[in-house]
Amino acid sequence: VEYRNNEIVVLDNQRPLSSRSSNAADFDVFKEWIDSYNHAVKQYDNREQLLNIGRAIFAWLDGDHGRLGEYLENPECPFVIEFQIPVRSSEIQKAFIEAPWELLANETGHLAKNPDLKFCPIRRIGDESENKREVSKYKLNTVFMAASPRHVKPVLAYEQEESSILSLYSEKSINIDLFVEESGNLSQFTDLINTVKPVDIAHLSCHGNIYSNFEKSEPFLCLETITGELDRVTADEFEQKYSQNRPALIFLSACKTSEAYPNKESSEKKEYGTFTQTIIKRGFPATLGWSGSVSDLEATRFAGEFYRNLSQAATVEDAVAKARYLLFIPPKESAEPYESKDWHLARLYLGAMGGGILSKGHDERFDREEDAGVKEFLGKKEKGLEVAGRKEFVGRRRQIQDILKEFSDNNYAGVLIFGLGHQGKSSLAARVANRLHAHDTVLVYGKKGEERMYSAYHVLSECKTVSNLETGKRVDEFLLEVTQNESYLKASLKELLEGPFSGKDKEHKAILMVIDDLEKILVAPKDVLDIYGVKPEYRTTLISIITAFKEARTKSRLIITGRYNFNLVDQDNLDIAGLLMKLPLASMNDTEAEKQYIAKYGAIKKEKDKITLEPARVVEVCKGNPGLQDIMFSLFTSAPESYLKALQGMENYLKGGDLPEEQKVQDFLRDLAIDHILNLLTDGEMGLLQAAALFEIPVPEEIFNVIANQVGIQKNVEYKKRLVGFGVIEQFEDMVYPDRKSLLLNNIIRSRIEELSSDSIDDFAGVITETLFNIWCADKKIYRPWICDREIVKFGLTAKHSESVALCAESCIRGMHDKFLTINAAYFAIRSISLLENNRESVPTGLYQIASEVCHRIGEVEKAREYIENTLDNTIEDSFVTASSYLQLGRVLVQKGKVEEAIEAFEKSKELFVEAKADRESAIALGDIARIKVSKGEVDEALKLHQEELNVYDKLGDTRSKAVTLGDIA
Repeated sequence: VEYRNNEIVVLDNQRPLSSRSSNAADFDVFKEWIDSYNHAVKQYDNREQLLNIGRAIFAWLDGDHGRLGEYLENPECPFVIEFQIPVRSSEIQKAFIEAPWELLANETGHLAKNPDLKFCPIRRIGDESENKREVSKYKLNTVFMAASPRHVKPVLAYEQEESSILSLYSEKSINIDLFVEESGNLSQFTDLINTVKPVDIAHLSCHGNIYSNFEKSEPFLCLETITGELDRVTADEFEQKYSQNRPALIFLSACKTSEAYPNKESSEKKEYGTFTQTIIKRGFPATLGWSGSVSDLEATRFAGEFYRNLSQAATVEDAVAKARYLLFIPPKESAEPYESKDWHLARLYLGAMGGGILSKGHDERFDREEDAGVKEFLGKKEKGLEVAGRKEFVGRRRQIQDILKEFSDNNYAGVLIFGLGHQGKSSLAARVANRLHAHDTVLVYGKKGEERMYSAYHVLSECKTVSNLETGKRVDEFLLEVTQNESYLKASLKELLEGPFSGKDKEHKAILMVIDDLEKILVAPKDVLDIYGVKPEYRTTLISIITAFKEARTKSRLIITGRYNFNLVDQDNLDIAGLLMKLPLASMNDTEAEKQYIAKYGAIKKEKDKITLEPARVVEVCKGNPGLQDIMFSLFTSAPESYLKALQGMENYLKGGDLPEEQKVQDFLRDLAIDHILNLLTDGEMGLLQAAALFEIPVPEEIFNVIANQVGIQKNVEYKKRLVGFGVIEQFEDMVYPDRKSLLLNNIIRSRIEELSSDSIDDFAGVITETLFNIWCADKKIYRPWICDREIVKFGLTAKHSESVALCAESCIRGMHDKFLTINAAYFAIRSISLLENNRESVPTGLYQIASEVCHRIGEVEKAREYIENTLDNTIEDSFVTASSYLQLGRVLVQKGKVEEAIEAFEKSKELFVEAKADRESAIALGDIARIKVSKGEVDEALKLHQEELNVYDKLGDTRSKAVTLGDIA
């Protein structure tokens, strides 16, 4: 459907079908559709509004001759209509292209819902070129980045969408090359795109919004600065960051990127535009965006199906159509009634070069194994301890940003990265070095037994590796001086930092000095209340380095990595270690662990010597330690039987068993020196760790203070400095308040901690519940992840803390149920309701409802009936909620064989759904009644009810429910 000049032409493969002239009145029609749609998408129940808009669009498009209706008698599937305007378009043409064509509907409902049509509109700006780029013979090449800036609420749940794509990739459900940029920063994103070009899809997951004031409206993406702060990127700024190396498709998985907004700078007639339309006009071949706020679940499902089709050589147009249709189909794991609310939000825009097949090959474009061996950190480390290469390094976004922010602010002499062995400290330093393009890297590192490499002489020697001839001669002079007296190091290094390494221009390039694996020159504390110290022979050198960087006026920077935090004071008792910013490095989370596997081993075959690789099982036993994970996956590639033995051995070890027999894993665990670390702890600290082992997720550090008081740790003892400094307790962003610190016991060390007795757990439960509740639930409006509610309820049930259980149990149980933990969810539900009822506390209606659902699922029919009847005994003003309860009661009664009572419940449910104007739900209740009628032999009556049900689905355009009902009739 092409809008050119003042004429709208309908063509079928360039064959004209009809045409009509356009006039100013059409603008008012398009405007009404757009405004009505923008209003409808913000409403909870908008089905009728969307259907009415869709039918109005159909009537306009069908025209007086009914050509569209005729065409639908023998359509293609997917049925794609391309709406086209010129690049230099008028206000009315812009309104035409932004009309909500996705809603197109006839008397039977939305065309997109029809399985025989799978209708999908496409928007093209400009004439389609005959000279599109050649279809790739390689795998679909995709670069993914998510952005979630600090202090931006709500926190983007991007990991769900990212994890879905990663899982499809690792399971070989989609045949693609996948690269992940971790920064959230547009410049870094475009740099990676340029590194792995040509790129088929650049996928960006972030928040999007539209800024509006009295003068203008402008959409933007919520991306991140290099330090993680909010960077509002407009369409023009987005385009400026790209060179001519533009991906075939930009997937903007961000709310409102395709929402039509009026530009207030235009004439009296509003000029409509979108972020996606703008970047198409700036020369991008194709963009895919959302015309409103999309739910995480639907965005994730859409993306998975979209990539699956593209990887099988589908055109972009067909892939969008099929992904849209998938949203109408309930997920297999869906336990509750499902209906897509966001099916209409995805919009595909094409430029002259956009559309068609992106990739139809299966060849590897990149040699992953070769890339994996190209180390960027100077290659000095011994075999088995190399840092991760650029394409292997994943995660650690906030840590990178924190370091770069400090390097910008320059408040400290440098940064100390510390944590348990093999957590990726050196790889993190290498990644920061990779980001500092204006710096040369100076690596100070000594292999085992080569501690002398940390001496003053060798530190200066390493500076020669980045020195020009003149600077090299000056360094040689300094070397002679420090050979005689190492205390000269500070003055020598400071002169270099303020001179040739000052960074003031290209001739004076700054350095990043990395002192790696500092634990080689540290010594364990002799005082039970202290942390590690520096060996006497290296104290002067380290003091000189730190103070030189602190005092020098320079752009050079310092990173130190090591397993432990340490103390270091000079001869005047000044705290030299305190001049460093401390950055404890925790274990990877599950998504980061999966990304690490995919980045390095995602392309390997999943079966070797009749042994199957189980990535999820490996990720689970490695507990977020990248070094251990690398060992496990590399064992599979080289010795599958050893891999299997190692996997089983680690599972046993984590249950408190002996060291695994597989030598590489045994050596790894011995190298962690867990027993040595635990021997440094006091009885009080060990008692605290026993209580800390009760937590399954990071909890606010205030809780550790409460526990410390319970186990008798004195208030003046810096136990957190020791436990975090030894790598035993790990530090995270809090899951409810990201600006706060949360702590969690390292999951490998957890297996070495003796479990508490039931009585001891009871002793801690009360103070833990009270503290968690007061912190996480202080503001009832703040979103809490369900796993936080689970942690509160877990302790609240033990402590019999009614208030916390009443507030958090429903969310906890729904979350567990959604994650297929239904048996545990039912256990929590029964205990929660018993506690509240025994204490004569009010039980929330929602808790009764979900409790009935999960109990029904596991066969606890009596409990299911009891809870749903209790729901109905409560006074509920919401007729929809009451109707849902009667529907659930009817299904429980059917399972108990009480069909007459069930019919009464279903009839009441239907009546209340009608009252609530919930047509679809009332039809569902009719279907339940009809099935009972069939079981009683009343087939004619059942058919009448099913026909009534079908009429509702026809009215709503709900083709899937209609198909299910037709199946019941058959």
